[in-house]
Amino acid sequence: MSYIKLLREQNPLVICLTNDVVKNFTANGLLAVGASPAMSSCIEDLEDLLPYAKALLVNIGTVNPELAAFYKKAVALANKLNVPVVLDPVACSAGAFRKQIAMNLLEQHTIILLRGNAGEIAALVSEKFSKLKTDNPATGDGLEAQTVATKGVDSEGVANPGKLAEQCAKLFGVTSIATGPVDGISNGNRTVEFEHGSSMMPLIVGTGCLLGGFLGAFIGSTQLQDDEIFNSALWGLKAYSIAGEMAETECQHLYNKVEPGSFQIEFLNALYRIQDSDVEA
Repeated sequence: MSYIKLLREQNPLVICLTNDVVKNFTANGLLAVGASPAMSSCIEDLEDLLPYAKALLVNIGTVNPELAAFYKKAVALANKLNVPVVLDPVACSAGAFRKQIAMNLLEQHTIILLRGNAGEIAALVSEKFSKLKTDNPATGDGLEAQTVATKGVDSEGVANPGKLAEQCAKLFGVTSIATGPVDGISNGNRTVEFEHGSSMMPLIVGTGCLLGGFLGAFIGSTQLQDDEIFNSALWGLKAYSIAGEMAETECQHLYNKVEPGSFQIEFLNALYRIQDSDVEA
């Protein structure tokens, strides 16, 4: 596979509607891997930018009613222009307001990729499962909603993240990723779990949020077909986790210890250095 090489050749423009605390880190991470980031905060701006974009990230990390309405307009415009949309439903497990925003975007618009931690994905699965059971008690047969302990944007892991992602993919009709100590990705037909990354990654604000834009860059560099969406997202997810391992190794080599400040720097460096051969290995 040569998804990283293809991304760097195409230098895809990724428009990020993301939360306030991660914009700088997201932009630097996308630049490091070879994508072209742009932040936007109004529909008038998106009308100018989206025709040139290869992906749109919608991250609901810092949200209010006005932004929620903006997200709907942005996704509708992206759908009209056939720009793939990645949704990161940050902290949707924390309460009804965020959950309803994510559910609305998933049910009323076309989302290419849904990426969240186990708690966020489980919350959406449970909500959809409950709706199906209410509307038609037989509809949800064979599915079992999982409960994952959460606190704000943080989440515990889940025993079978692949199964959780598969349930989500089938319920919403969208390629889904549930991240944690073990990551799971599924499009409803194919499901993969794998364990890579560094325990330092959750200690850096923005590693999860950057991942949404990072995966958008991979998807936007390929043909928008089901298999390629899954394959490119899986490759990007693996590359991201392996970059975390590379950063940890480099910190040990340079500083004889791994700490958040140095890890953040080396993680960006690893995104810049990583090659397809690293993922293959």
